[in-house]
Amino acid sequence: MKKIILLTTILFLSTTVFSQVRIGFSAGYNNMFVKSNVFESEKPGSGVALGFSYKYMFTDNFNLLLEWDYANTKIDFRVKNNETETTGGYDIETFKKNGFRYHLLGNYNLHENAGILLGASVDHYFENNNGEYFELVGLESDWNPVYSVGLTAGIIGNYENFSADLRYTYGLTNPYSNNTVEVNGNDEDVTGNHSMLNFRVTYYFYDYFQ
Repeated sequence: MKKIILLTTILFLSTTVFSQVRIGFSAGYNNMFVKSNVFESEKPGSGVALGFSYKYMFTDNFNLLLEWDYANTKIDFRVKNNETETTGGYDIETFKKNGFRYHLLGNYNLHENAGILLGASVDHYFENNNGEYFELVGLESDWNPVYSVGLTAGIIGNYENFSADLRYTYGLTNPYSNNTVEVNGNDEDVTGNHSMLNFRVTYYFYDYFQ
C-alpha cells in the first residue's frame, strides 16, 4: 500500500507542470493525544519533529506540500489494570513514540502571506533497539509494524524564505491493529486512534524553476 501511494505521487508530479519548487528544513513542536481501550493519555504528550519540506508552487494561490519528519514524543498513560483500586483501575505508565511522519497537503493562500492547509498524514512507528515498535514501560507487549493515517487541517503564514503553520491531525485508522497487551494476565487486543497538534517552522534554502 505504501509503495502504491509513493509511486502514484511520483507519477503525478512527473506529469504535472509547475513553475517553482522550494526545498526547506523544518522543525516543530508536537502535542499528541492517544485513546484506546487499554490505555489513554493522562495528558497530551509533547515532543519535537525535524524534517524536510518540498513546496510545489502551481499558481500564486495554490501549492502542494510534500513533507517528511522524524518525530519523538513521550506521554504518560493511564493503563488498564482492574486490580489497581487507588487509581480507579488504572496504572500510570510512560509511553515513548518514535517514528516517521509523512504529509501530503494542499496549501490554498487566502492572502499573499497567509493561507489554509488540508490533506493527509501517515505515521510510521519503526523498530527500536529492543525489537519493538512501541516501548511501554512496565507492560508485557509484542508489537507489529504500526501505521496511522489521519486527516490534517491548519493555517499557514509565509514571509520571504520562512513559513510557520499550526495544524491538527485527527487519526482515521486504528494504529494498533493486530497488536495485544497483557492486562491482568490476559492478552487483550488494542483498538484506538491518535491525534496530534503540531506547530512547525520551515526555512526554504533552495529554489528552482521549471
